[in-house]
Amino acid sequence: MTESDQDNTVRSSAIDALEVDESTVHQIRGSLNRLQTLAEQGDDDAARALTEARQSGKIEAVKDVLITEADRIGRRIKEEIADYAEHCREIAVISFLQGDIAEAESRLDAILKFVPDDLDAINRRSHIDRLTGRLDDAEAGYRRILDLTGDDHEWQAIAFGKLGLIAQTRGDLDEAETLHRKALEINEKLGRLEGMAAEYGNLGLIAMTRGELEEAETLHRKALEINEKLGRLKGMAADYGNLGLIAMTRGELEEAQTLHRKSLEIEEKLGRLEGMASQYGNLGLIARTRGDLDEAETLHRRSLEIEKKLGRLEGMAADYGNLGLIAMTRGDLDEAATLLRKALEINEKLGSPEGMATTYGNLGLIARTRGDLDEAETLLRKALEINEELGRLEGMANQYGNLGLIARTRGDGQTARELWMKSRDLFEQIGMPQMVAKLQSWLDDLD
Repeated sequence: MTESDQDNTVRSSAIDALEVDESTVHQIRGSLNRLQTLAEQGDDDAARALTEARQSGKIEAVKDVLITEADRIGRRIKEEIADYAEHCREIAVISFLQGDIAEAESRLDAILKFVPDDLDAINRRSHIDRLTGRLDDAEAGYRRILDLTGDDHEWQAIAFGKLGLIAQTRGDLDEAETLHRKALEINEKLGRLEGMAAEYGNLGLIAMTRGELEEAETLHRKALEINEKLGRLKGMAADYGNLGLIAMTRGELEEAQTLHRKSLEIEEKLGRLEGMASQYGNLGLIARTRGDLDEAETLHRRSLEIEKKLGRLEGMAADYGNLGLIAMTRGDLDEAATLLRKALEINEKLGSPEGMATTYGNLGLIARTRGDLDEAETLLRKALEINEELGRLEGMANQYGNLGLIARTRGDGQTARELWMKSRDLFEQIGMPQMVAKLQSWLDDLD
């Protein structure tokens, strides 16, 4: 009998003693072969276990060696997965900054395939879903973070804040405020200044939407104070931009421009495309208000180019709407209508009532310019109804003013007066003196 024949006989003896089926026999043979390989590589425990199995048919030691080897492999795989996940995370972050959203999504999905409870990856993936208009997917992601973490956890604060932004996009300002206040409360308990600043800013945006400019400014300045203390440039850029919007709403264009340029300078320094697009758009609004339509168009197209690259639907809708207003001002009503309908389509897809209201109002202005007063009134009343549901005072004031223009065109001076007085009083309540003066001049012309 050769040495090889003896090995085969011993192995068969060990297996036959177990009285098992063919599948199990195959597995145990594989185990013995694995131990043979380990023994040849210098593993003394494997060599002893293999000898015992060959001589006595006992395989307890074989199991012990396999457990040790499996645990070693498991630790190595975990380390490799962790290393792979970090590589993917780094690629995702850089890709997002560069506007390569598809690559960022792919890498985040790769992390979640191996580590489904990776909170950072869930958060980043949900952020992309929110920006690209997949609000239901984004909400599911943030709610998963809530499920995976305990009360008063940092990630709970982050998730509540993000859910507040989704509620805000959907026009549910009361729900948004509740969520942001939950996030703020947790951040305050944790002493997490960065999170507190973010939530002051988010609550400021809600106040601004409601036309509460003084409250909005107070909240944004609280956020700015914290971010300046922390030296947190990203937060400072957001705060400068939001304070710029308040200044613009008040008609303080010089101050607004200064603030938006401060914000843009930081965003460019950080290479944050999302922030850069927002500030190009805001500076475009100032240029249009001043009557510099060419500069406004350049800025809005620059913003739109970035938003398309990022796949950020909310920003694309705003840019299409603003480009539509520029076309309307130039008298190109067909182009204006095309652009505004693009904006409306995106806002409907997003389920953004604020965006829909703004676009209905602007389409109503086109219909009015074309002399189709019935269509204009229908669209303006749609816009007014949504703004009333949202409690959005500026939107309500704009539509009362526009409906007054239709009434005056029809020769109904009394209705025009009533509507313009409502509009004027709302603008005064908000704190928009330039619009108060405009409405008062229209009222004076009726006398």
